[in-house]
Amino acid sequence: MKRLAFAVLALWGVAGAVVAQEAPPSPPSWSGEGGLSFIKTSGNSETSTFGATLKLFHDEGPWRIGISGGYLRSSDSDVKTAERTEGLLRAERGLGERFALYGQLSYLRNPFAGIDGEETLESGGLYKLARGPKHFLSTSAALAYTWQQRLAPAEDRNVAGGRFAIAYKWQISPTADLTQDLDYLQSFDDSSDRRLTSKTAITAAINQVFAIKLGDSLFFYNDPVPGKKKTDNTIYASIVARWPPPAPPAPPCPPPPPPPAR
Repeated sequence: MKRLAFAVLALWGVAGAVVAQEAPPSPPSWSGEGGLSFIKTSGNSETSTFGATLKLFHDEGPWRIGISGGYLRSSDSDVKTAERTEGLLRAERGLGERFALYGQLSYLRNPFAGIDGEETLESGGLYKLARGPKHFLSTSAALAYTWQQRLAPAEDRNVAGGRFAIAYKWQISPTADLTQDLDYLQSFDDSSDRRLTSKTAITAAINQVFAIKLGDSLFFYNDPVPGKKKTDNTIYASIVARWPPPAPPAPPCPPPPPPPAR
C-alpha cells in the first residue's frame, strides 16, 4: 500500500513539475451530454426499465476535468430485478499533443451482483495513438486501489492492482459515430481476481441537439461474490442531448463564375 501511494504521488509530482513552452491557453469551456431511456409494459406483464446517464467536461489550458454518472433500474410486477449505480471523477493534464497524466476516483454499486459499494482510486498515464479526424485511439495504464463492500455474508475485499484501458472512436459521418471502450483491472495479490469492462455504442444525430444511442455494456468478474454470476450484460437504447451543439457544416462553395462572353 505504501509503495502504491508513493507511486500515485510521484505521478502527480511529475505532472506538476513538467515545465514546457505551450501555446496561449484557450478560454475555459464546458461540454457534455445526458441520456434517458425508459421501457414499460402492462397487461399480462408489468415490467419497467429506467436508465439515465450524465457526462460533463471542463477544459482549461492543459487540464480537463470530467464528471460522469449512470443509473439503471428494472422491475417486474413492482419487484426490483436489477439496479446499478456508477459515478466517476477524473482530472487529466496534457503533456504535449499525445501524452497525458491523470488521476481518477470511481464508484460502483450493484447489489444484484453482491456489491453494496465499490470505490477505486487510480493514477496513471495515457497516450493518443490516433487523433482523427475520422479515427481516435488512445491507450492508458495506471496503478489502482479498490475498496469493495460486499453484501453479507460475503466478506469485504480491498485490492491493489494495475489497470489497462483502450478507447476508440470512429467518426462515421458528421452525424454518426461508433465508440468502443475496453477496461481491464488485474489484482496484484490474486491472479484469479481480474475484471473486464467493455462498452460499445453507436450514436446518430436527430438534429443539432438530440441523438439516438444504441449500446451494449459487458461487465466480467472472474472472481465474483460467492453465489453470483461472472457476467452482467446490458443492451440499451436511449435519447441523448449534447451541449454545446456541434457547429453546422460549412455551406458549399459557390460555383465558379461563367467565362466571359467573347
